[in-house]
Amino acid sequence: MRTSPRYPALVGGSAVTFGGLATLVTIAPLAAHAQGLATIRLSAAPYTIKADGRSTTIITAEVRDDAGRVVPDGTQVRFGVTAGRLDNTLATTQNGVARVVLTSGDLPAASLITANLDSGGRATPAQITVIFSNEADAAEIGPQWIRINGSQYTGYAADKGVIQANGKDSGAKVSFRNIDLSADALQYEVRTGVVIATGNVKLSVGDDEKEYTNLNLNLLSGQGVAERINEDGRSTGLWVDVIPVIVEKSPVDESRVPIRYESFTLADISDSTVAVTARSINIQPGRVVQFRGATFYIDGVKTASLPFHVMPLNQKELFAEQVVGVNSQGITVDFPLYLNVQPSGINTLHIRRGSRVGSSAYSNKAGWSFDLEQNYNGKRSEGTVQVTGLTRSDWGAFLRHAERLPGKVDGNLYMDTPNHSDLFGTMNLSRRFGSVTLNANGSGSYAPSRNDFNGSRTGSGGDVSTQLYGATDPRPLLGVQKLNYSLNLGTARQMYYGVNAQGRGYVDTHYTTLRLTTRQLPLTRSVSVSQSFSLGQTWVAPQKDDQVGLGSSGATVLGTTAFGYRFGRSNYANMTYDYTQTPLTNGFTSDSAGRHRLGFSLYAEPFRAATLSVGASRGLDVVSDNVSAELNVALGGPWRTRTRYFTSKYAGAFSSRFNELEYGVFYRLGGRDLAVYYSTTSRRLQFDIVGARF
Repeated sequence: MRTSPRYPALVGGSAVTFGGLATLVTIAPLAAHAQGLATIRLSAAPYTIKADGRSTTIITAEVRDDAGRVVPDGTQVRFGVTAGRLDNTLATTQNGVARVVLTSGDLPAASLITANLDSGGRATPAQITVIFSNEADAAEIGPQWIRINGSQYTGYAADKGVIQANGKDSGAKVSFRNIDLSADALQYEVRTGVVIATGNVKLSVGDDEKEYTNLNLNLLSGQGVAERINEDGRSTGLWVDVIPVIVEKSPVDESRVPIRYESFTLADISDSTVAVTARSINIQPGRVVQFRGATFYIDGVKTASLPFHVMPLNQKELFAEQVVGVNSQGITVDFPLYLNVQPSGINTLHIRRGSRVGSSAYSNKAGWSFDLEQNYNGKRSEGTVQVTGLTRSDWGAFLRHAERLPGKVDGNLYMDTPNHSDLFGTMNLSRRFGSVTLNANGSGSYAPSRNDFNGSRTGSGGDVSTQLYGATDPRPLLGVQKLNYSLNLGTARQMYYGVNAQGRGYVDTHYTTLRLTTRQLPLTRSVSVSQSFSLGQTWVAPQKDDQVGLGSSGATVLGTTAFGYRFGRSNYANMTYDYTQTPLTNGFTSDSAGRHRLGFSLYAEPFRAATLSVGASRGLDVVSDNVSAELNVALGGPWRTRTRYFTSKYAGAFSSRFNELEYGVFYRLGGRDLAVYYSTTSRRLQFDIVGARF
């Protein structure tokens, strides 16, 4: 291990230092927009939903042309997922926005959603991740924060994806919902949601509390392993579940993989090259990490300090924003001006020129833009209000709000008016009654009268959908601990009004579902398998004589088999098989996504100076393929490379094919990065002098 007098941290209870250049820092510099390339911005509301095969989230794609204008109405956008199921894989834009509904799978997963233009449109694909969680409250409470702080040290090794906290006498603390954990030293892995705690470990869930010597716990799934050493020095290993209360099980339980000593080993982050120390750190799983009292280090050199800072989890730069840069199109700016920073919220004015909005260095929004954002959080509520494009004629606004209401009712609200024209909203209310959760949700949209892309005038209209359903918590089937069952029962209605009601009626559906799930079952020391099966029936209420509905009654059959393989300390591979058979009950003809699908995800460090990530899905009975991969390699000294690959292929009523390969070579010079890109989509070289991006 290389040590140097840089910024100290405590690893495993002993003092070490950061330093070195062995691990690649992924640099994603801002580039000028490529001629003719549209940009796509993806978002989800919410980003975390329950893994119950029923919960939904709205996926929104905002599409603009290379000049920053909204694309014409009717532009086709193709969506793909690696887990869960979409109500439609093809959607058309209205006022620059296309939306689809993603329904969760039956097993916990991170679903990679991709979107790109269909029918030969030129754009680079956009990607986001939605989490399917086992935790009962995941969908209703809205965005939740993991809070970490240490009395001696709190820091984030961005290139490692590890947050470290240390403090004597259990002075390192992490909390998430009703889970509180303290220890002498702990680490949180942002990619997996796993926290490793060593020394004087205290775990509490509500009023239930346990003590351990070491603990390895996945905060998102609520499962982990622990070690307890008694006064005689005898070590006892335990499997630990923390949802809804702490349950300890002997390691001889065959339904669990063996407990290994490496499970409690803290990662060596001494050679981290991109780091932030802070008074406290908050993480929104799958999205962002927040710092209070942040100090930034690049290659061990103190770079800057800010009272507050935010950075996305899927980037390894200290600033997500390109503060200032120069490329072949001129000067680029992406600067966050914090107007007011309080523990209860942050008010930020984002000043941007040529801002990046997609997943590619070539995916940018032309011109200047000013976006005002207010994040707020209280004891029982949190949310975000944003007004985008303050000085533009197509300004827009959105609201995300989550609150715990009186009577232990959890609420979640999302409102969006892109380009201050169309209006879309969704709301969810949830209440637990013992082992049963009752959910009520609704969504609606409104589009004013406008001229379509042919110049014809269309009337205003929209739709409203409501759903009420109850679900039981999983419990052992006939006393078999390895097999759990749960029941869902619900009713829903979808209605249309205005121009949208022409040729359509409302659709009433009633459904019931039996879900069977297994926990992770060990096949070998490194390979595990989990399974789920759902069988249900949907009934569509008869339509009136003057109404036309396209819904149909029928059986619902869902099945998932997931294999997991862990190798090394942080490498993993997952493969899933999904079977989906559902009746058509959404009131319009859905673009077929097929019944059989394979999914694959991989994260690996093939050697010390390289990282590889892959996400892929393939339809087995229809042509529906998506592959996304990224390889980062440190060549030594100031040189490093990044290669991104994306391909998609669809067939059917709307067939399309897309391939993109993007190369990037980076050279660090005087605290700046000289970057050269080539993309097979833009078919040209691009040069960047990356400015104050850290």
